[in-house]
Amino acid sequence: MVKNHRSPSMILLRRYANIWLPLLMLGLAVGMTMLNFRIQAQFSTYDDFAPRWSAARWWLKTGASPYSQETLDQTKLIQQEYGLSPAEFDQGHFLEPAYYVYFFLPVSFLDFPIARAIWMTLLEFAAVISIWLAIDLVGLKISMLEKLVFSLLFLIFPPVAKSILSASPLVLFMLFLVWGCQMGVRKKGTGAGILLLLCLAILPESLLVAIFLMALLSSKRDDRFAQIYFLGLLFLLISTWILFPGWIGEWFANLIRLYPSVNWVNTPLNRLAQLLPAGSKVVSIILHVLVAIWLLVEWFGLAGFSDRKMIWKLALTLNLVYLFNLLTTGIYLILVFPALFIGFKFLIEKWGIVGKIITWIGYLGIFSIYINRFINEPDLSFREPALIALLLPVVTLLGLQWFRWWATESPRALTERT
Repeated sequence: MVKNHRSPSMILLRRYANIWLPLLMLGLAVGMTMLNFRIQAQFSTYDDFAPRWSAARWWLKTGASPYSQETLDQTKLIQQEYGLSPAEFDQGHFLEPAYYVYFFLPVSFLDFPIARAIWMTLLEFAAVISIWLAIDLVGLKISMLEKLVFSLLFLIFPPVAKSILSASPLVLFMLFLVWGCQMGVRKKGTGAGILLLLCLAILPESLLVAIFLMALLSSKRDDRFAQIYFLGLLFLLISTWILFPGWIGEWFANLIRLYPSVNWVNTPLNRLAQLLPAGSKVVSIILHVLVAIWLLVEWFGLAGFSDRKMIWKLALTLNLVYLFNLLTTGIYLILVFPALFIGFKFLIEKWGIVGKIITWIGYLGIFSIYINRFINEPDLSFREPALIALLLPVVTLLGLQWFRWWATESPRALTERT
């Protein structure tokens, strides 16, 4: 007979977890919001929140279009009042489709500083959960405490910390993207379709991930992803047209007025081409075409993939999709972490405790490189320099190819004893 060695206190903690855990999370959220309120007052940086908050607030108060001059003027007044700079790309304009206003309606009733602090807290939770889900996505076997430390460390990763400080909504939608991938591989097509649909316009690169998941689930005779993706898009367009008549024309006019050409596109592959002496535009085009072909080749035979092989292909897809990041925004580096965690999974499977030690050294080493680079050359702009943008993706791509056979053909890692 197996005896229960749990202490009475542990039994009570488990029994009443539905009471104390929500209270703990609520207290943590309140504390983080107060801290964020103080932090944003001390750091003057570019701002991604005011254009969205203003669009929601002034539409509710006056019915003004999110793309109107009135909304732009209010955004600039708010940013000047609180010592914030307009983001280099949007320059204070609201540039997303009008239905993204819905996400900011709950905080639009609050005064700007407290609304921004609450939004930053939401982004911090989103960043932590994104890494937690990425670990689960690839099946990395580590303890609950190690997962928590891995996830919390992500908050001090400079590209992520900068995005949270600027209150960028991209952090939240990166969570949706990773979460959608997890639901997709677990054959929850409806949930995955909704999450990837929400990412479409604000993370246009997510379309490539949606195509992968759509093809994967369709090969399993599950069309729910495709149905909810396209029907949901139609619903958003029509419902938003009712609330914001003519928004599509205003949206395009706003974009074209700000960027009449596509010269603003500057992907990591562009950055790689710029490192070469001459002919960088031609080299850039060639690199984009080659990576696109690489993706298609890797997707061939999707229906016959084992679960292990499919996870590896998804991690590779996310890694390659990062290279199409239109503005080389640092928060997109979340997409390469599943590939990093697959590498750690291989090390732990192959070498056990030694592999786990190497995993921790590698994880902390990557963070120390990025943190030291930021300390030596502090830069709060949203465009990352070439080293920051390319180092981790190149390392993870090399790692993926190093243990390709293990991930795609072998049912498990070959250890010294096997």
